[in-house]
This record gives sequence, C-alpha cells and structure tokens, in this order.
Amino acid sequence: MVEKIAFVFSGGSSFGSMEVGMLKALTEYGITADFVVGTSVGALNATYYAYHPNLEGVQKLEKIWHSIKSKDIFPVSPFKSILRIIKKENYLINSNGLEKLLIDVLPCNNLEDTKIPVHVVTTDVLTGEEVVFSSGNAVQRLLASAAIPVTYPSVEIGKHLLIDGGVLNNTPISTAVRFGATKVIVLPTGYTCDRREEPSSLIEMILTSYSYMQHQKLATDIEFYKEKTKLKVIPPLCPISVSPKDFSKSKELIERAYESTQKWLKTGNLESDEVPQLMKFHSHNDEMEHM
Repeated sequence: MVEKIAFVFSGGSSFGSMEVGMLKALTEYGITADFVVGTSVGALNATYYAYHPNLEGVQKLEKIWHSIKSKDIFPVSPFKSILRIIKKENYLINSNGLEKLLIDVLPCNNLEDTKIPVHVVTTDVLTGEEVVFSSGNAVQRLLASAAIPVTYPSVEIGKHLLIDGGVLNNTPISTAVRFGATKVIVLPTGYTCDRREEPSSLIEMILTSYSYMQHQKLATDIEFYKEKTKLKVIPPLCPISVSPKDFSKSKELIERAYESTQKWLKTGNLESDEVPQLMKFHSHNDEMEHM
C-alpha cells in the first residue's frame, strides 16, 4: 500500500507559532505531506502550507507570524464587551482583526485552490457535530474554525452555525485517518506549563482553560489512534511561560520549536516504531524554589 502522509495542526491561539518552527524543521528534513488537516490557528497554518508546501512557503509563513500583534487578534474593549453582555450577545469581541489578517495573507480565495488538499475542522453549535471543509471560501471557513466560544462570534455557512473546531477536535487525528492517512505527523501546541500568575483577563482565562482540556483530549486520542495508523507526535515545547493570548513571543517560540524538532528528527524519532508520548501535566514552580 502506498503511504499517505498527513500533517495535523492543533489549535492554540498564539502557540500556533510553534507549528511554524516544527514545519520548518520537517521541510528542511525533506518530509512533505500528501494532505493537511487543521483546527483554529492550526487550520490557518495548514491552509497556508497547503498552498506553498515548500521551504519558501514556510519562510513566508514565518514572516507573517513575526508581524502578528495581540491587539489585532484580540482587540479587547471592556466597554464594548459589557455592552455586548447587556445586549445579550454571546461573544465578547469581534473577529474583524483576524478576518483582515486572513484576507491580507492568504494566497488563495478557496480551499480547493491549494497545491495539496487541506481539511478545515469546525464545530456546529446547534447540533454538536464536527463539520469539515475541504473547499469553499477560505477566509470564511478559517474564521469559523477559529471562532472561540464566548470570545468570537459564530459563523454561519450554509445550514451550519459554526464555532471553533477545537471544541470537539483540536488536534484532528481522527479526521486525517478518515481521509485516508496511513501516517500522521502531529504538530501540537502544548500549554503554558510554567505559569507563574493567574490569568489576567477573561479572554486569557478562557484560552488557558481551553488549552488544558485540549491537551488532555490529545493524550486520549494518541492512545486510541496509535494502533490505527503510523502516528508520530512532535514533542511540544517545555517549559512555556507565555500566555496563549500573547503574540509578542512568536519569533522566540518559532526558533525554539525549530531547534527542538531538528533534534527530534536527527535522533531518528520519525522512523522509530516507539509509541508516541505526550508530556503529562506538570509544574515548574518546585524547580524554581530549589534554584
């Protein structure tokens, strides 16, 4: 049977920058995907890569990440948020900044215009079902995939009212297998394992809580799918002290993920038959206390 490789990109807000470093290392190593699957920010990375599935494309994506600012993605206005609550709206901020970014950077109008197939994962808020798009308006579908509950407004596409795909499937290994992948390479975003302070805003609290649930779900999925496909999980960065709301550290996270993935590849992990592991929940506070 011919091997069919899928790259699976996790959601993770600003932690999506790590996936660029991982992708850069994979590309330099000569590893390419037959198709890609992504959720939320991972869907953005997946779609851009699918259009430019080469080192030049990854380098362009890296420059895009260097330019992203938190205020553009999460333009928090206490007054407007309170007004939305009073008006009984079900989200806190608009997604105009994210939409502008997508319009500015995406090299294609429709998902089917990419060089290799891309599959974007969303969640139908009315039915609770996973809805996957492989064609149609790219900006609209990526906005739906990234519509974090409470944070962004839902997106209506056809008969579906859609929110973040991460609600059901933040790291869509199952989707890759369903589309015929015989080998799945997962680019995870991890979580803030070296947190020193309580989340300082409602948005940060939502993203932090979300990342814990998604990390636990990925660990469960790995156990389930490790016998159903050749599954390789690039180790997420550790320690991480950055908030998933903070885009100011993107360059640093890309470089760290690139170096970490290079080492992982050079030690033969991609060819190994060893069952993939994911880091368990932990704290670095005790380490600091004894330094």
